[in-house]
Order: sequence, then C-alpha cells, then structure tokens
Amino acid sequence: MNKLISLALIFIFICGSFTTVFSPVLASLEPVGGSWNSKSSMSQARGGLGVVAVDGKIYAIGGKTVEGFVGSNERYDPKADTWTVLESMPTARAYFAIAAYQGKIYCVGGLNANGVSSVTEVYDTDSDSWSFKTSLPVKGKNLQGAVVDGKIFVIESYNLFMYDPQVDLWTKKSNLPADSLVGSDSIASAVVDNTIIVTSKLNIIIYDYNTDTWSKGTKPPCEFSQGISGTTTGVCAPKRIYTIGTITTKEEWWEYGREDQISPGYVNSMVPIMMIYDPANHTWSNVNIVMNRVDFGVAVIDDILYVIGGYMVLLGETSVTVDVKEFVAGVTYWGEYRTVHKQLVAQESVVGNPCSWNWQYVPVGYKVTTTDDGTSSPNQQPDESTWFKLSLTVIIIAGLALIVGIATIGLFLHFKKRSLLKNVTYTYKP
Repeated sequence: MNKLISLALIFIFICGSFTTVFSPVLASLEPVGGSWNSKSSMSQARGGLGVVAVDGKIYAIGGKTVEGFVGSNERYDPKADTWTVLESMPTARAYFAIAAYQGKIYCVGGLNANGVSSVTEVYDTDSDSWSFKTSLPVKGKNLQGAVVDGKIFVIESYNLFMYDPQVDLWTKKSNLPADSLVGSDSIASAVVDNTIIVTSKLNIIIYDYNTDTWSKGTKPPCEFSQGISGTTTGVCAPKRIYTIGTITTKEEWWEYGREDQISPGYVNSMVPIMMIYDPANHTWSNVNIVMNRVDFGVAVIDDILYVIGGYMVLLGETSVTVDVKEFVAGVTYWGEYRTVHKQLVAQESVVGNPCSWNWQYVPVGYKVTTTDDGTSSPNQQPDESTWFKLSLTVIIIAGLALIVGIATIGLFLHFKKRSLLKNVTYTYKP
C-alpha cells in the first residue's frame, strides 16, 4: 500500500511539472483574430446598462431588468474570466452616459423610475464608493459619454456638454450639426486622437476639442440603430472604430386567410451588424454577426472588445389582435403596422428579456509583437498559426501525460507481481 501511494504521488508530481513547464506556452498564445468567444456572464441580466474599462477591468453598471431599473455594479476581470459584485449605484437607472477618468467612473443622466434624469454620480474604483456631483444642465436619456484631455463630454440629442472634474463644472459646447440626423437610439461615439467621432444613422461627424468645431466624415455603409462603439488603439490591433448595432431590412407581408388580405407592404426586421471605420483612410467595412441583442454595453481592453448584457431580439411569426401601433402586453413591436379587422400577422422583431451574456471579439489583425526595447506593435494580418501552435502544444502535453500514465501503471503491475510472488510458499519434496 505504501508503494502504491508513493507511485501516485510521483505521478501527480510529474503531471504538475508538465503543467508548470507548458502553462507559459499556452498563456503566450494570442487569441485568433476575427473570432467571437463566449466568456463568463454577469450575475444579473440587464439591458440599457453602462459599460466601461478601468485599469484592465470592466465595470457593468445600472440597467433595466424584467423587474425594473437597477443600480447593480459588477466588475469583470478578463484575465481570470470572473465577475465581482461591488457597491451599487445610488440612483437605479438605464440609458445614461458613462465615462472613466483617473480611476473614477462618471454616470450621467439616463432613465429611472421617475422619468428622465440629469443626475451625475461618480464611482471611485479604489474605495468602492459613490458620490454625487453637479447635475447635467438638461435631463436626457440614451446619452453618449467620452473623455478628451481630462474633460468628460456628454452628447444629449444635438447638445454637447463638457464637464471638468477638477472644478465640478458643466459647460455648453457647440451643437452637433443640424443635418447630422442624430436619433435618440441611432448614435454611437468613440474617441480617436483627442477627437470625438460620432456615428449617426446616415452620417459620421467629428468633433475637434481644440477648436470646438464639428466636421463631417465618410457616412456609414448603411442605416443603423441601437448602436454603440468601441475603439482599438493600434497597439495590438489596427486602429479602428467598431460600431455594433442593428440595420433595418424590408420583408414582404403575406395573406392572412382567404377573405382578409393584407395589401402589399413591408415590415421592418432588426438584423445585427458590426461596421468598422478606419479613421486614417476614412473608409468603412462591415461584418454580419450572430448576436440578436440591443441596448448592450461595449468595453475595450488591450484592443479586444467585450460586448456585455442587452435585450434579446426574437424573430418569428406573431399573431396578435391589436390596433395600429398599439403597445401590446408590455412588449414593443418594431416596424410598420397594418391591420385587417385588427388582425396582424407579420415577420416581427420583438425585444424580449434582458441577458447577462459576455461576448469577446478579437479583431482581425490582432497580434502582440514585442520588440527589443520591450514595446509592442500591431500586426496588420491575422495570426493564422495560432491554432497550429495550440494544437501542437496540446498534443505534446497529452503525449507526455500518456507516457507517464503507462509508466505508472507498468510500475504498479510490476510491484504488485513481486508482492504476490513474495507471499508464495514453496514446499520442497525430495
């Protein structure tokens, strides 16, 4: 029995040694560019939340659940793939502006149980505590937040406000262009080289902080809504703005019954899309994605995007008795409505329950290349050898583990046989 225990300990030691030796190899493998990966979900499902990155961690704050508005605050560690519940935001709300500066997270405006808000609350990531600051000059929801040169900018409809954290003061800045077609749910913003780039339904407009002026860029390839943007810095992936939202497609209606016919028309369906903007060349590309969600949050760490929370979008046949544009059973039906004897049958997009999902997107071209001076530079092409390296490493580890296992079983059988022979009694017969 003692020998069996000794063999087991030897086996565990050898396997642990292999793990220690090869774990740095596994850890050094870069994610595959252009891939979506499922990560650990939040503890609470919610949509309309604020998501922001601070010091290599992601904070998911506020939002709306099936039971109402919440101030929930959770922190995600991408390296450990774990979530931690933190001190909740004092004012439960959704659709607010969120921005981070010097270890503090600023949550401005939004929608709560009492209606549209202008409240400004600040979360200190070091002390896990909240404080109130001067409110936004106007009430607003579906707001956009950005940080430029130590100032926090909030976009509310066509209004632009600047907040100075040092003196707790809001200042009105130049309005967005009147013809920019900014919609309450059709705008996404990002910061590139101290400029705020705003993508609206049909335009892209650029704010110059130094001159307090707006200019126009190249309009997006298609009309979109429910958008939100994330920016890669050009360190580990090419510098790009990724705007994730939904586009509107037209689907034909069909007949309902022999006597009641729905006249030819169209209905809107929500199709998810990711549009990619190159700020240097002012060009667009787009990628269709399988992620039927709206009102989610996006954060970027080390040029990798994390898409968190939101409401699920369900597509399918719906048969209900309603009037035109009626609000049905607390569920919003998107698109044009036509009825015959109050009967509606169409291919609808229905915003359903909130989710807690966390999806990671690794941009095409992602690769960390370390130079002799210790700095990193981006690789413009996907690292297609990653899967080969991963497979080869796994094969080597599995082979060594198999050899150790066979050797251990062989030693066990050898000692077992010797033990049996030792206990045999031989009788001498002359």
